[in-house]
Amino acid sequence: MTRNKKIIITIIITIVVVSVWAPWLDNQSLHDKVFQERAKIDGTIDKYTGELICDYNVMWAPFGRWVASCEGGYYVTFWGKILWPNSEVSNTLPEDTSLRKTTKYGIFGDDTFDTIVRGFAVLNEEPAVNRENVYFEIIDYLDEGFKESIKKGIEEGNEVNIKSDEHFLFNLGCLKEGKIVEDAAGSPDYIDKKTQEAILRSTPQKPILIKISFEEHLGKGCFCCTLAERIRMVEGELENL
Repeated sequence: MTRNKKIIITIIITIVVVSVWAPWLDNQSLHDKVFQERAKIDGTIDKYTGELICDYNVMWAPFGRWVASCEGGYYVTFWGKILWPNSEVSNTLPEDTSLRKTTKYGIFGDDTFDTIVRGFAVLNEEPAVNRENVYFEIIDYLDEGFKESIKKGIEEGNEVNIKSDEHFLFNLGCLKEGKIVEDAAGSPDYIDKKTQEAILRSTPQKPILIKISFEEHLGKGCFCCTLAERIRMVEGELENL
C-alpha cells in the first residue's frame, strides 16, 4: 500500500470515528430545544396541569444523540438535525374522488371544498385572554394548495393559524370543559363526539387523519375563532370516506 493511500484511509477512519462520537453537539442545547418543542406534545409535561412528568435525558447514540423522556424519544444527527416523528409518516396521501375539489383553496369564507390532512392536537394557552386554543399540527397534506393557503394567510397577518419550527398549526377552536368549541355562529355539527375524542387523544407518535370542510360565508367576529365548517375523523385510509 502506498503512503498516499495510507494517509487517505487514515483520514477517512478519523472522520468516521469523530462523526460517530460527534463531540461538537451540546447536550444542554439539545435538551432545551426538544423540551421547548415537544414537552407539552408528547406528554413529558401534562398539557392540562403543566406538571413535569419526567424530564428528558440526552444520551450518546452512534452518529448523534438520543434525547428521551419516559414519554417520547428523538434522534439527533451528528450535524445537529432533530428527527421529529413525522419522518416516519408517509408524505403522500392517496387520491379520494368523494372530496369537493377546488383550485382556489380559500379558507376565509370565500370558497367551498374538502381536504384531508394528517396530524395531531396541540394545546396553546393564552393566559392574557383566559383562553386555551386547540390546534391541529399538520404533518401531511392531501392538497399542497391548502398548505399554501394557510401559509399565505399567516404571511398576510391573519392570526387564526400559526406556524411552529416544523409545521403549520390549524386552529380548531377553544378547549372548554374537555371539548373543542367555537363561539361564532357556524355549523351545528362542527365536530362530532367521535372526532373530538380522536383529536384530543392524537399525539406525534399516533397522528390521525381528519377531513376538513369549508363553505362560503360572510365574515364573523369571534373569540374562539375557527375557519372550517366541519371536521370529521377519517378512519383507516381514505377508502372509508
